[in-house]
Amino acid sequence: MMEQLFKDIRDRIVEKTEGVNWVDEDYGQLDEVETVEDTYPVPFPCILIDIQDIEWADLGRGFQRGKGGVLIRLAIDCNDELIQGGDSSEQAIERMEFASELHRTLQGFAPSGTTPLVRKKSRMYSIPGDIKVYEMEYGFSVSDLKQ
Repeated sequence: MMEQLFKDIRDRIVEKTEGVNWVDEDYGQLDEVETVEDTYPVPFPCILIDIQDIEWADLGRGFQRGKGGVLIRLAIDCNDELIQGGDSSEQAIERMEFASELHRTLQGFAPSGTTPLVRKKSRMYSIPGDIKVYEMEYGFSVSDLKQ
């Protein structure tokens, strides 16, 4: 079930989102670098997928229904913008549009066996190395009942 959920989301992103160099499971690739001199183990821009906790409830007769979340992180290297200097507001707008496009790709998409994804939370932040991260959390329900 988890592997199909991951595969469906990854395939949707690869199919519908242009300009991404890497789509993978999030296992801390953006958390490993401590100094600017270090390098991240992914090419940019990248999208990382983290299937979060699923809370299950018993439906009887061995069946369950769960509510869970998936965290999507879009990371973009802004170093070239800083080297060029000057006003980088146009590049910032382009990055935000990229994140909005990714959201439109996922919002309402229903991976196999789940309800459509619904955005619950989003935020933007920077990490060392002039990397901007756009983070979006989506909720869904899943059941192991046979349809």
